[in-house]
Amino acid sequence: MKKLLSLLALTFPLLAQTYSVGGANGSGGSDCVTTTFTSVVGDTITAALSTTSGATAITPTASDAKGNTYTQIAGSPFSDTGGNLKQVVWKATVTAGGTLNAVTLTDGNGSTFWKSCAAVEHSNALTTDRISSASNIGTVNWVTGTTAATVQAVEVLLGIFSFDGSDTWTPLGGYTTRQNGNTSNTQTIIQDLGVSSTGAYQATGTAGSALNGVGTILTLYLPSGGGGGVRKRVGVSR
Repeated sequence: MKKLLSLLALTFPLLAQTYSVGGANGSGGSDCVTTTFTSVVGDTITAALSTTSGATAITPTASDAKGNTYTQIAGSPFSDTGGNLKQVVWKATVTAGGTLNAVTLTDGNGSTFWKSCAAVEHSNALTTDRISSASNIGTVNWVTGTTAATVQAVEVLLGIFSFDGSDTWTPLGGYTTRQNGNTSNTQTIIQDLGVSSTGAYQATGTAGSALNGVGTILTLYLPSGGGGGVRKRVGVSR
């Protein structure tokens, strides 16, 4: 039985959610800070910031209360072709865990621009595989870019959506919304899906009204061959 369970763990992504914390408050402000949560050494945190900075250059930063190191995902910040919204995505492997962790994200421009953010923590130290981003203008039917073929069968797909504005959200294609940082001016959504075969993937969803923004898909895998499970999700929007 133990051998069978081990084989299943290598075959299917582990997506059982154990608990979550999060919230939303305010608007503007130089930082977007998640609520506090207990972080686990060896996990992976993915964090996203949406900012209405337009053509203004930004100097985004990410940090957390435990001192973990965040790496900005290649290609970000991603911008919509409407020229008003930017999306920045980071990833960190948790080397210092414990209670009362919180992620702080900023665009480096003080309180000039509206912001929202979201973060999700997955179990295991996951490696970035594929990234693909797309601009969405005046649409209710949102898409990310389509990835190149994934390198491993078992992966976790993250769909990250940033709106210039806000509305209801319905994930499509089997995805589950894990975090929704929502104010009346910006919105940041992270949804995920576990897969067990290689392929070219896209994340999709439907907004309650026509909005502008950016959709990005990020795929992650466990180098030893297993899947990454959602341990907890955290987030706050401003």
